Amino acid sequence: MTPVEEAVTHSVRMFSSGFSFCRAYRLTCPSDALERELLDALRVALDEKGFRLEEVDLQPAPAKRLNALTERLIPAGSSADPPHRSPPTVLAVLGLDLLEGKRHDAPTYPFRSRFQFDRQYLWLFIGRDRERLGRLFNSRALPLYQAAMDITPEAWRELR
Repeated sequence: MTPVEEAVTHSVRMFSSGFSFCRAYRLTCPSDALERELLDALRVALDEKGFRLEEVDLQPAPAKRLNALTERLIPAGSSADPPHRSPPTVLAVLGLDLLEGKRHDAPTYPFRSRFQFDRQYLWLFIGRDRERLGRLFNSRALPLYQAAMDITPEAWRELR
């Protein structure tokens, strides 16, 4: 199985497991070409399961675009807060690793406060830099600490 096939299979299995709690996953993809191949294959596989895939590319203005995404999220407890979207929608957020570091991470704080209670979407965060993406989700001092499970294919884990 290729790394793209592995990532697609694992993602679809995880997203198909239900809506009992906000499901969020992250993976590091080593190139633009592989990212496009992954997203195209994932779109087909999710469509077969009755899911939608929406891509949100944070480049070229990661802070501005993450703030715009945060504004789209319906606050928990709001009268507009649905139990889940129909059809279920996987939101693939591309380039979140660009927000790692003290000079860049400010937008992750308000994002986490809405994202952690979001029931509209299933989440897939895709980044190019494994170390930066890892620090965003593995540092106790940051708001995204343990917010997404790493599903990066083994073959991509050591690539830079």
